[in-house]
Amino acid sequence: MTPEQRPNPGTYSLRRDAAGNLVPSPAESAPQQPAEQPYRATASVRMPGVPHPTAEAYQPPAAPAAPRQSTPSERTPKPRRRNILLAAGLALGMAAGVAGFTVHQYKKEHSYSAGYDFGPEDSDMRVPAEFNKDQAESVIGKGDWRYTPGITPTDRGLEVVPTGMAILNLPEDAAGRPPRSGKYSPNQPLNLMSHVELDKPGEVGIAAYLTEVDKSATLTFAAAPPLRFDERTVHEKQVSVRVTMDSFTISHIDSRGAQPEVFKPIKRATFNNAAEVVVIQRDGELVVSVDGQAYKLPGDYFDRQVWFGADGKATIAELNAYPLGDNEVTVTDPVDHLKGVKQTKDGLYGTAEANGYGDRKFSTAIDLTELMGNPAYAKFVIENFNQLEPSMAGKFQALQPKEGVFTFDELDAIVKFANHHNMEVHGHTLDFTEAYPKWLQDKLRSPETSKAEAQALLEKHITTVMQHYDGKDGRPKIDRWDVVNEPFDPDNYERLNAKNIWAEKLGTNHIRIALAAARKANPDALLYLNEWGETDEDRRNAVYSLAKQLASEGILDGVAFQGHWFGEDLEDRDVLSELFDGTIENYMRKLAALKNHKGENLRVRISEASVATDGGEAMKARVYGHMLRMMMNIPSGDFGVWGAANKEDYMTAAGKPGGDLGDDAIARQPKFRTGPVETNSAYQHLLGAVTKN
Repeated sequence: MTPEQRPNPGTYSLRRDAAGNLVPSPAESAPQQPAEQPYRATASVRMPGVPHPTAEAYQPPAAPAAPRQSTPSERTPKPRRRNILLAAGLALGMAAGVAGFTVHQYKKEHSYSAGYDFGPEDSDMRVPAEFNKDQAESVIGKGDWRYTPGITPTDRGLEVVPTGMAILNLPEDAAGRPPRSGKYSPNQPLNLMSHVELDKPGEVGIAAYLTEVDKSATLTFAAAPPLRFDERTVHEKQVSVRVTMDSFTISHIDSRGAQPEVFKPIKRATFNNAAEVVVIQRDGELVVSVDGQAYKLPGDYFDRQVWFGADGKATIAELNAYPLGDNEVTVTDPVDHLKGVKQTKDGLYGTAEANGYGDRKFSTAIDLTELMGNPAYAKFVIENFNQLEPSMAGKFQALQPKEGVFTFDELDAIVKFANHHNMEVHGHTLDFTEAYPKWLQDKLRSPETSKAEAQALLEKHITTVMQHYDGKDGRPKIDRWDVVNEPFDPDNYERLNAKNIWAEKLGTNHIRIALAAARKANPDALLYLNEWGETDEDRRNAVYSLAKQLASEGILDGVAFQGHWFGEDLEDRDVLSELFDGTIENYMRKLAALKNHKGENLRVRISEASVATDGGEAMKARVYGHMLRMMMNIPSGDFGVWGAANKEDYMTAAGKPGGDLGDDAIARQPKFRTGPVETNSAYQHLLGAVTKN
């Protein structure tokens, strides 16, 4: 067939529909599509080691079908024969050169002469010749998928199940008082333990093969992990492909922090529970194809890395990366970059250890995305701290996103990382009126849920988590937990929060229920109450009274105050004087004098230190140094910061989402995820606080 005889696949531009979504809009010259015909199920391609899906597995309803069905001789002359014939559609899409998207229905008769030279007819895998199979990097075979939520590596590939992971978004003024119906952002699983490194920016090809798609499955290809910290998420550039048996949907984020744009679902050429997905980046554009139906997005999405995620229900039988042009690709384990990194003698913990404080805990809040996606930041953390506190991975919405389904993967990975680098993990947090999943919100606020049922939910969650991290029989170990976080009213400092989501059903007794369940589940763990407001006398007195009672009941081992110093604190002379004249230190000593069930003094800690610069750099440094020296003066005192360095994802004081970097940490990383971490005068004051004269 000559080029003149080939059917015109149709050229499409973009428009917005009534809902404001970008959708393909046929140009005036676009050909008329054939009348719809009833769909019929077509055979899926069988990959080696993957059982051939049967029609009974999905039993498609009598529904309209693709304009054209392939003949039996075209389908699968041999296993994997059909895999990635879609690249022909990609070739057409890249050759058309039309602004926006170019859409092509896959047609056998013109699939081999659209700009790509395919391999021989009898080759095992049909891929463009420039996809050199000898240079293919198996992202499944060489990657570590053990710590990706919802994904299980098997000898058949990667089994994917839906996780339901999402993040509760709260307005700034809703802290401690969640709205009756909170809004959630999807927290789609991403493999943070492996990714593809490009030798140089630009050209790369990716081919994936999905089988056993049940309802839907989504593949995500990202330029980097998202920025995640303290219920905030900022996504990097990425493209996602959601596949059902009769359609697929492309969504993308074309700049850091942008909201996803979701395109109108596209009808697949065949009704099928298998799908071939190819992504090619080249010449300043990205082409995405599903079974030969190709779309082109302008701009580069990947610089030197590609990260992979999946959600839904399916098996990923193949996932390969291919070098294009003179580029090279390598599947990389981020941990490899840090294998030789150790705590340094002149770092914060090393200096403290040399001065007799080696038994103390020096922690920083972290997220797995930064440990794996920011080597310079991870190096700074390893060199200076001996304890990690997950800012998100230990909260209810992360650990039990669906009722009865626990996703420990990311927290397990943090424990593994910590152990590898001679650090421990402080768990955070089990009973909290924020960061809960929607199913729990619906359940606790339903009049049909009884008090006994609510208590059972809380106890089951805490018991399951505490036993998973008891360190026994090869299980990971977390032996210190913020069991109850911020139980006091955000406005009435001396009162417990009656609007806490657990208190609405259980009253303030939820605190005792949580701590008692944790004690029973793991008697050896240290159980903490974590709160803010140490600069307020009413709050201090209320926390002491509660801690005294809980300790006498044998269910409390430690109390933490967070140590967030904002502009109003630094401008209040009375508040500052209470720090510098020893008032707060004497209070912490009074807490530490309380005894736990073993007759030991309670542990006390500053858990989330951050200090704004409203009072100037010198005052910020002085406050940091004094807080640490205060805790070192108390034999059972520990110290932690709420993030080791200011970056785009660390915004507790001056920094705002999408704005400038915050300036409340002990260091900064001016060049995002690439440049070194630079310490400031606050860091020097911390070193001075643990150095004995």
